[in-house]
Amino acid sequence: MKKLSFLFLLFFILMVAVNYGTSGQVSTVANAGASVIQPAGYTFSIWGAIYLLVFAWIIRGFFIQSSLYEQLKILVPLNFILNALWVITFSREYVILSVIIIFGLLVTLILIFRIIHASPDAKGFDYVPFSLYFGWVTVASIVNIFTAFLQYDQTEFLGLSEMTWAVIVIIVATLLTIFITWSFKDVVYGLAVIWAFIGIIVQTDSSLLTIVLTVAIALIAIVWLIVVWQKLRNHHSL
Repeated sequence: MKKLSFLFLLFFILMVAVNYGTSGQVSTVANAGASVIQPAGYTFSIWGAIYLLVFAWIIRGFFIQSSLYEQLKILVPLNFILNALWVITFSREYVILSVIIIFGLLVTLILIFRIIHASPDAKGFDYVPFSLYFGWVTVASIVNIFTAFLQYDQTEFLGLSEMTWAVIVIIVATLLTIFITWSFKDVVYGLAVIWAFIGIIVQTDSSLLTIVLTVAIALIAIVWLIVVWQKLRNHHSL
């Protein structure tokens, strides 16, 4: 167990080092190709929370016995590698390649999320780091696609404008968030999505996008509150 946690820690340090070394370049590229759904700069501070929580989860593995860490022995290092590769490719403006990599990153998070929720050994804290991570990367992958289109001066796709696609993907992301929150009774994933949506509202000049995002946040918040209430009721009934 300790060897596995040490392996996780090694790949984690590598990922954080790459992120730290290229953070300025990433923000420069992102701001240069800002799409209509580009979140405000401050929202990217969520990465700090994600990394701190993941770090705490790794350190926790040194002190407990859980089959969950064994189940994730390939996916977690792979996720960290893809994260570092995404930062490198995006900062060097290989935006198309970065889209492919971030979707690979998203796939690893989907698999990690499913394993954690299916594992009988998963405890309360096991859900937090990767649900927050998963929620944020869901939105980040969408933004990455828009950035890629703008890099090649493509403001339309299949006859639809960038704004129309923005509304469509926000609706899809909202429905997905509601589904995940409700189906898995996960109260963390939706918080990351809401955080990203608020960041887009702060950044955008579009009244249409502001209205759509406000409605989306309200719907997610309603489902989130219902799930929280159910969890509290079940806890008190024990």
